[in-house]
Amino acid sequence: MPFFYYFINSFYDNTNRQRQAYNLNKLQKRLRRNVGNAIADFNMIEEGDKVMVCLSGGKDSYTLLDILLNLKLNAQSIFDVVAVNLDQKQPGFPEHILPRIFSQHRRGI
Repeated sequence: MPFFYYFINSFYDNTNRQRQAYNLNKLQKRLRRNVGNAIADFNMIEEGDKVMVCLSGGKDSYTLLDILLNLKLNAQSIFDVVAVNLDQKQPGFPEHILPRIFSQHRRGI
């Protein structure tokens, strides 16, 4: 293959990666803003509250945990986040994954 082919391919790969990173950042900001607004509008979390997030292994519960931990870092009021592993005994679901994630990512949990 000619050099130009590799140059063009690397350019498009880099542009695609930048676009994906930009879109991910936009999504994260939108989710954090919407969750923060809902918490404020309905007074869901107050100073000194302890919020429990039950992780089942799905994307939604892990996303909620990530959003709450990020909001905790930037919040005006101080609250705690507690992550709990819910083992639903789903056939074929590897039991070791969530405890390993907890032990690796103890950032403020």
